[in-house]
Amino acid sequence: MTIEDNKALVQRFIDEVFNAGNTAAIADLCVPGSFFAGGIEGQIIAMNFFTVSDGKIVSFAAELDQIGLLQQMGWTIAPSDQT
Repeated sequence: MTIEDNKALVQRFIDEVFNAGNTAAIADLCVPGSFFAGGIEGQIIAMNFFTVSDGKIVSFAAELDQIGLLQQMGWTIAPSDQT
């Protein structure tokens, strides 16, 4: 597969699984045994890293905006008082 094929596979995964919630697509797009879980509602900003081999997604990692996620959950983040 070409790099463009891999990009299309990952985009399809994001569109179908992350955005549309079509978890049945995981079987078509990922190697057996892959684990992808749903998240909380709302916007979560993240950088996503996919490893693709032979036309299937092998692994996935993400770096989340943890501060933004906590704020969505109602946390207030403020600097501590310095005296």
